Amino acid sequence: MNNLTGTAALRPQVQSLSLFGLTNLEDPGQLATNSLQTLLAISHSIEDVVTHNHYRAPFFAGFQRASSFLPQARRFSRLASVVGKVYIFAYPDVAVPTIPNIEFVFLTEDAPLAQEWFLVFQTPDFQAALLTHELDRPGVTHFGRGRDYEGLVTFDPAIVQAAQRALHQAVGLPTPPEVESAPLALPTSPYAEFHQNLIRYLEQRNRQLRGLYRTLDNRSKEIERLQAITRRMVSNAAWDSAEQLAQTGALPPLLESQRKTILFTDVKDFVRLTEMTAPESLVDSLNRYLDAISTVVYQNNGDVDKFLGDGMLAFFDEPWAALKAAMEIQNRVRSFNAQQTAARQVSLPTRVSLSTGPCLIGPLGSQDRKEVTLIGRPVNLASRLNAYAPVGGIVVDDETFIRVKAPVFAARYNVKVKNMEGNLPVYEFDENQMNSLRQHLARLQSPGPVATHGGF
Repeated sequence: MNNLTGTAALRPQVQSLSLFGLTNLEDPGQLATNSLQTLLAISHSIEDVVTHNHYRAPFFAGFQRASSFLPQARRFSRLASVVGKVYIFAYPDVAVPTIPNIEFVFLTEDAPLAQEWFLVFQTPDFQAALLTHELDRPGVTHFGRGRDYEGLVTFDPAIVQAAQRALHQAVGLPTPPEVESAPLALPTSPYAEFHQNLIRYLEQRNRQLRGLYRTLDNRSKEIERLQAITRRMVSNAAWDSAEQLAQTGALPPLLESQRKTILFTDVKDFVRLTEMTAPESLVDSLNRYLDAISTVVYQNNGDVDKFLGDGMLAFFDEPWAALKAAMEIQNRVRSFNAQQTAARQVSLPTRVSLSTGPCLIGPLGSQDRKEVTLIGRPVNLASRLNAYAPVGGIVVDDETFIRVKAPVFAARYNVKVKNMEGNLPVYEFDENQMNSLRQHLARLQSPGPVATHGGF
């Protein structure tokens, strides 16, 4: 808020005033602390003493920002009804309510008092000042109200009266009378010394704990951040292996004879697209595209093994789930490309291929770095069959076709695959057959998993 209104909004002495400069944190006679909870307890204690004893005198409070005052409005309303007048100093970052006997003294955002939290009160029977300033610690995780302070509470007449005079002058009040002593100051006795030393020891311990909490909190947040990043960059299988390594100290061995259905996608003529499209635009489109198709995999209980440039390698436990995901991927890609065309961005014509069979899955790599991945004939076959898939369609190998018991017509032909013996039968589903295939899979699932999945 830039439209400042209030008692001293335009008084230069308010905008340049600092009360914390009156303090000496090294003075052994003062209770200095940077514990937010201790400062809050001191603040409430001063307010309670004033309210309980029905003292009548101007009460000054600095909240830095008006938004920090609002949660305390009811408490200060009661205080104002007792003392007769409360002055609240704050930068008006929010609208303030009208409260009887409370007057707001607005600060500019760069005023020293906008960085200070304070209470000042003085009568012949009781005088006290809580004077603090906010610490600027970029990158530090804050606790409590979200800010860090250092400050002290003092009953020293010289400090309290100096603060009183400055504040009275700032708001145009008469200079307050001097008070020779502070009757409620602690007497000098072994008990008082014990209490003062105890508080100092507690404050020293509190500072140590506060530092430990900051360190632990920072490290915890950093670990959570790295964990979230790593979780997005690896497959579920890799994450499970990493958790086992953390718990047992050993990676799981290669697991043999896991029958999986491999799903492979790629973008036709992607190299040509890279030459025709600005790199920034292509990367943005590709990231959104891969996010869309990988989401389909997870929604169908599959797992993404890796992204291969414009391609994706995923795997499923059930062939029908992989085929359902393949159809949904092509449907999602059609919608994606329609949006791309409308936005005059590159379309990504997609081919999908499936192959089913036994695979090895586990950690592979060097001593220093391993990657959990799939190897086996179905992986190679799905990759090589992709070249035979039509844009917008799907090709599957013989075992996948048999295990899903597809009764719909599919183009069947034999292909010669590099490094594999003989001609292999493959089945092609184009866009026109998707609806019939979708209905077939729905019928397979409708009676329930026990009756339908057992025949795969």
